[in-house]
Amino acid sequence: MIRVLTFILFLCLTTTASQGQVIGEIQVEGTKTSDPAEVLKVIKTKVGVSLQSQLTQRSISEDLTRISELERYDPLSLRVETRGSETLKTLVFIVKEYPVVSDIRYSGNTKYKKKAEETDAGVVLEFAIEEGRKLKLQSVGFEGNTAFTDDTLRKHIQTKPKLLHLFRKKFDNEQFQKDIKALEYYYQQHGFLEAKVSEGTRKLVKDDRRLDVNFDISEGPQYRLGKVVIEGASIFDRSDILHPLTVQRGEILDRPRLVQNLQDVRSLYWNQGYRLVDIEPEIIPDRETGVADLFLRVNEGQRLRLRNVQIKGVGEAADHSTFDVPMETKDYVVEREFELEEGDVLDWSKIEETERKLVNLQFFETQEGAFPPKLKHGFQLEPIPGTREADLLLQLEETNTGFIQLGGGFSTDYGASLNFEFKDRNAFGRAWSYSFAADVGSKRQSVSLTFFNPHLNNTDYTNRYGVYYRRTDKIGGKDFSEKRIGGTVAVGRQLPKRSMLRSSTASNRSSWKISAMT
Repeated sequence: MIRVLTFILFLCLTTTASQGQVIGEIQVEGTKTSDPAEVLKVIKTKVGVSLQSQLTQRSISEDLTRISELERYDPLSLRVETRGSETLKTLVFIVKEYPVVSDIRYSGNTKYKKKAEETDAGVVLEFAIEEGRKLKLQSVGFEGNTAFTDDTLRKHIQTKPKLLHLFRKKFDNEQFQKDIKALEYYYQQHGFLEAKVSEGTRKLVKDDRRLDVNFDISEGPQYRLGKVVIEGASIFDRSDILHPLTVQRGEILDRPRLVQNLQDVRSLYWNQGYRLVDIEPEIIPDRETGVADLFLRVNEGQRLRLRNVQIKGVGEAADHSTFDVPMETKDYVVEREFELEEGDVLDWSKIEETERKLVNLQFFETQEGAFPPKLKHGFQLEPIPGTREADLLLQLEETNTGFIQLGGGFSTDYGASLNFEFKDRNAFGRAWSYSFAADVGSKRQSVSLTFFNPHLNNTDYTNRYGVYYRRTDKIGGKDFSEKRIGGTVAVGRQLPKRSMLRSSTASNRSSWKISAMT
């Protein structure tokens, strides 16, 4: 439909164009919430070309199609106008945006309603909802299970009633759907490859205030692992590929464990530079014998070497999209953690070790809930077409590395005091760590400053400095004063296997004055 409309549009444009008309400027009109640059970015028609040429008309028609594919503009409202003098024309693409939801409102009502109010800023959706009563869970049952008892299955779900009436749980449908997946996972672990779990009957009881729910289960046969056939592998022997498989022939086929084993097989290739290896598993079950054969079709690809690494600072928007931001952390701070150099075979185990070291710096955001911890954005592989090389894009989102605290206190021994503390574990983006602390009162004063450099002159040597001053007067009502001044110097060297050798020296000077004792 879009192509027909654009064809008619340019048929009209062609008939009105005169000889010698040239495109002098391209503009976009009709945008409200979007950026006109977004439209200009997809327009391929160039300034300076003849407006009446067939090539230009085809280019403009394709531009309209590309604009419609942005899915932000109404394709039926797209049009083009030409303005300007007889010879120099301005080409204007006129668009109409789809309404954007600018606000969502909820209110109670006697029944569910939905209204849409369009404003200049977009559409305001208003939902009026009657929530109804919250149902308490009376009982949970299972239908169709023969391999496992109800009590066994209940151990693997969260949807279950409390024993005491007063503490009965509200029914949570979202959790119920998660429990369906959990039960299917449990069956897959025990060889029931065709098991399906679905929502069963629901029944209101006790004056329609409580709910009985059921899980419907179709178990299917239980399978054991049969033969394993490997096709397309030449880099590794059959025994090397079978070694990570912890499910042996004749054993119950634990599918989740097999999936993890296959990832270990991929790691064999990844750690030798075959990062693009494709291993396609196929399980062929025989319902009559209860045996499932495993076919592994391997496309090893090429062995890659590292060409270069691009380090980029990014931020994350509310919709989880990323955008470029300048990084405070210096590139060399990141680069010295790398286990690979340019030209090396792309051993992915060294990339994972590099990621572990970057995580341990605690300078960058990590994935929530990941174990072991991983960088939030991390490495992206970018193979170079026509070569056996690849680039790595490392996207890093910096986290807050500074800490500041201001407080106060009071004690009978020292009276009132104010304290201040400031720390930064990535000072000036150079991975320097320092802290400053001060505690000032009428009877006690202390100041300390420490500095630590984990890579002295960008080497594996470390150095640490610290100075402090402390003064205390009149402790416990006695006329007593103490003053201390000191410092520390330490030099160390990082050793392999996450160890460190360190030597330090310390010096302090103390003086006491006792005027009277009672």
